[in-house]
Amino acid sequence: MFKVLLRPFSYLSISHPDRVHFWVNWGLPIIVAVITGGAWLLPGLLDCLGYNKPAPTDIWSGSGLVSKILSFVQNLPGFYTAALAAVATFGGEEMLRPMSGNPPKMKFLVEGALTDKLDLNRRLFLSVMFAYLTVLSFLLTTGAAVALTLAPAIKIALIPALIPWFSAVATSIYILFFVQLLTVTAWNGAYRDWEN
Repeated sequence: MFKVLLRPFSYLSISHPDRVHFWVNWGLPIIVAVITGGAWLLPGLLDCLGYNKPAPTDIWSGSGLVSKILSFVQNLPGFYTAALAAVATFGGEEMLRPMSGNPPKMKFLVEGALTDKLDLNRRLFLSVMFAYLTVLSFLLTTGAAVALTLAPAIKIALIPALIPWFSAVATSIYILFFVQLLTVTAWNGAYRDWEN
């Protein structure tokens, strides 16, 4: 049963020799996450170097960056669920044809066991993608709600010197998956170009 509950994450197991697959899923999101975390630590670095310390920005406050992202992300699960239902039930032979060129591959869970890597057709590729985006948007929404609720207590419990580092790591992780959500969604609109 645990394997079935984790199946939406099987999107991350799709393999394809084209490098765009890596850049969409991990490359660009990691770069943006590292820059975001570094930007959070920049005021402390400037202070250590003797420059005027800029006024700190509280990303995890009720009016901070994460709260603003949450107001956007919380609307996405319904959209992705509707898209998943449409892709899964949409008729047409084009959806059942293997993707042209060198199609992406992934393993499937059949009767509790994983198969060898099989070529994906358009329906399978989009279904797996939208299932992952649906779960990711749920996790980003609930994660942000929990983090915003616990942020004041965590801030009090931490040693003051650790607060910027803890916040930078938490922000980078959240931004990593938020940017991944955006890049995979944008890629979905261009997957036909990638396929050719």
